[in-house]
Amino acid sequence: MAEVGRTKHRGGIVDADLVLRDGTSDLTADELTQAFTMNNGNPTQHIMALYVLVPQVTGSTTLKVTVRCTTTGRKIEVTHTDNFDSATAYPFLACIPLPPTQGTAWNYDLNVGGGSEDFGAVEVYLGLVDNAVVPTA
Repeated sequence: MAEVGRTKHRGGIVDADLVLRDGTSDLTADELTQAFTMNNGNPTQHIMALYVLVPQVTGSTTLKVTVRCTTTGRKIEVTHTDNFDSATAYPFLACIPLPPTQGTAWNYDLNVGGGSEDFGAVEVYLGLVDNAVVPTA
């Protein structure tokens, strides 16, 4: 039985408040400007990361993840691109560390490469960098 406020994902047990894309639909096209809030920013003593769990991809393609935070007078942007082909092991978990900041307003984009790729039920969630786990099928 799952704990209240927690949800089981292929990446492990994740606090429901940290799930940004729950994987109930397949990622088949770009998803732009998905906003989220980190109420206390991203403190240096507990660095957060954006995790992207890709269950499968048909064919060869890319997935580019861009994460942004805007604070007073400063813009932060992190971009991460993965190439997928027949040699890629699935499920695939990308851990994208977010830079420390007091900024609370964040957003992310998922840009799929090519035309009609289906990345499956992609999950996106926040977690501590040191809590990285290897997903199980």
